[in-house]
This record gives sequence, structure tokens and C-alpha cells, in this order.
Amino acid sequence: MTPQFHPSQPLSQALQGLPEDDQKALRQGQVVISGAAGEYIVRVVISASPQMAWEVISDYGNFPNFLPNVTDTTVLDESGSKTVVEQTNTCRVLLADIESTVLTENVTSDAGKIEFRLLDGDLDQLHGYWQIVPLSNPANHILLKQVVTAEADIGILEGGFYKLFEQTLQSNLEAIQAEINRRKTPEVSQAI
Repeated sequence: MTPQFHPSQPLSQALQGLPEDDQKALRQGQVVISGAAGEYIVRVVISASPQMAWEVISDYGNFPNFLPNVTDTTVLDESGSKTVVEQTNTCRVLLADIESTVLTENVTSDAGKIEFRLLDGDLDQLHGYWQIVPLSNPANHILLKQVVTAEADIGILEGGFYKLFEQTLQSNLEAIQAEINRRKTPEVSQAI
């Protein structure tokens, strides 16, 4: 289900209030993370239609094919605007591979937004949303934003969890950006 999106807005308006360095990085197509200690906002500007970005961020069953730490996903329930997904992630910590599983409820809401929340899993807390903001200047671009809160009780490695989580957010958004670019390539070829 593709939602309705907010009307397009200029990039300058969408980035209003962000530090100048972040605005510059976003204009160059870089992923920008703000926040700390489990509460983050991650943004990237991508040359793509809102529909294309939506197809990628809601393609739960294919996450293992393009998200670097995701090793398995299973869609357990899909009804109306709600999708329940079990996702297994693997990451290397020191010399060991650590596997974690989360069960999330993902709800499509208005204006190109997917709200997610943890139902069960190896984290103490996980919730937030994805939002796609269409841009008019530059045209045919979107601002993809993820707002997320995550917490895990891992004792003395707690600071390590946040650093690892930030790295995962960064690599996931870069992978989503690459997947959007990969999927739109046939569109460009057909249009020529």
C-alpha cells in the first residue's frame, strides 16, 4: 500500500533549523545522524520518487538482500496498514558474531510515514518512524528521515551498544540509498 505524501517542499525548507554542516552534507547526498544515547534522527537526501523510496523501506521480505546486518526477515502478519515482522540481525562485536532478533509492528500512517514499535525481542526498547518528504527544489528528490529510540540492557557494554547502533543506522541508510538507486536504474533506461 503506497500512502499519500505531503506536498513537495524546497530542500531549504526541509532542512531549516539544522546545523550548517549537516545541511551541506545532506545536499551532497551524505547520511547525517543527530542525537545520542539511543535517541537518533537519521537523514539522507536521495534523487528518487517518493513511491520508489516507499517500495524499498517497506520491502521487509527483501531486507536481507540489501541491509548489511539483516540475515533473515519473516512477515508474520499483514493486515490493512499494519505489518508484523520478525527480523534477525548479526553483527561482529570484538571477535564474536552477535545475533539478535526483534519482532516489530510497522504501521503505515498518513503522509508517507511508517511508525514502528518493538513487540518482542532482544532489545529493551525500540520505536520510532520512517518518513519520506518529497522535495520540489531540487525536483525529483526526497528527504528520507528515520527517528528512532533504542535501548538494550547489556551491562558494561552499554556505551558499545550505542556506538554499534549508530554505525548500523548509518550503514542501513547508505544501503537503502544504494538500493533505491539500483532499483531506479531500469526506470532511467526505459525513459531514454
